[in-house]
Amino acid sequence: AGAATASLSGPTKAGRVVAPLRPAPPFTDLRPSESDDAARQLIGCSALLALPWVAADGPGAVAVLRNDKPQAAPPTLPTLRGHAAAVVDLEFRPVDACTSEGLQRWHLVTGGEDGLVKVWDVTEEGVSRDTYSALLTMEG
Repeated sequence: AGAATASLSGPTKAGRVVAPLRPAPPFTDLRPSESDDAARQLIGCSALLALPWVAADGPGAVAVLRNDKPQAAPPTLPTLRGHAAAVVDLEFRPVDACTSEGLQRWHLVTGGEDGLVKVWDVTEEGVSRDTYSALLTMEG
């Protein structure tokens, strides 16, 4: 006896066809920094997406968005602000310890045209308010 095969439009569960998952809508209305170097920078980790951002008060901001909730960017997005010039490099590094609420933490390292490297502490919730103080600032 040969094996039976079936062609389904989605995965099955207990013999029923389950509708395939629809991909989440993409992020829209993103306003990355206008710097040629910064405009190409986009970095993500398992929960977050970070990119240099155009802030009303000038260059040097970084937006941190939850990547599990694609959406239109709000007109006023909380950002990390600490560079005096465009941010041109970004990198996430996981932190072994979680917050007291059990949230995963990452260090986001940013490098700017101002010659500064900053280390920011972010959780899986992203950034909820404008943040001006990094954990560490190095000048090179």
